[in-house]
Amino acid sequence: MSMLGKIRAGAALVICGGLLAACGNDRGVSQNREALLEITGLVKTAVQNKLSGAPEAPAPDAVDPAQAVAAAMQAVPDVPLILAMMESSGATSVMGVYNVNGRDVTWVTQAKQTLTLRDGVLVATRGLGGDLMSLEEGSLVSLLKARRGGTVQKTYRFLDGEDNTARLPLTCQVEVQGREHVVSGEVSAQTTVMRETCETGGAPITNVYWVDGAGRVVQSFQWASSYVGNVIIRQLRF
Repeated sequence: MSMLGKIRAGAALVICGGLLAACGNDRGVSQNREALLEITGLVKTAVQNKLSGAPEAPAPDAVDPAQAVAAAMQAVPDVPLILAMMESSGATSVMGVYNVNGRDVTWVTQAKQTLTLRDGVLVATRGLGGDLMSLEEGSLVSLLKARRGGTVQKTYRFLDGEDNTARLPLTCQVEVQGREHVVSGEVSAQTTVMRETCETGGAPITNVYWVDGAGRVVQSFQWASSYVGNVIIRQLRF
């Protein structure tokens, strides 16, 4: 089987690898899902503290990300995986790669909901309702890879209620916020925290990226649309 075929097969296997309650009523499944929700709750708290400037509370010793995602890592070895959480609903999924098109990697859940990342930047969603159809990210990826600040011109595109494409052009400021160590699945990296603030004429949109020494986004907090809201994404395996 080709690597892409193996990755696609893994996308289906991982959801039933012991992490989502929909795949069974086994007590271990439930415990793993609860552990994942605890972890993503900690990520959410850490991100919110990062945005507000509040000090981050230490994670409880009992919460071990490596143990929480072990079922998925064992079920689908040697293929890339991410953990995604919808902030608005708290829904959590471990996702496998469905398609690779140049720099765009599309990750899929068992329910065929997808996130498309371009070098770690969220550029499209499908199946979530009020989806992000596309994003012109401007120079954002270049700034993230270089781990430096700057100004970015971006354009979001969404479908409105009449299936017409609505454009949202934004000017965004990218700033370096400091350094943090990120451990998630098989990923353990010292990262540069990059904060992106986009002016909308109302409440600003804020995205946060944790970028490793190779210029890869290993964790992020990204706005998808007014309907979907923010998505927390953690790389479990490259």
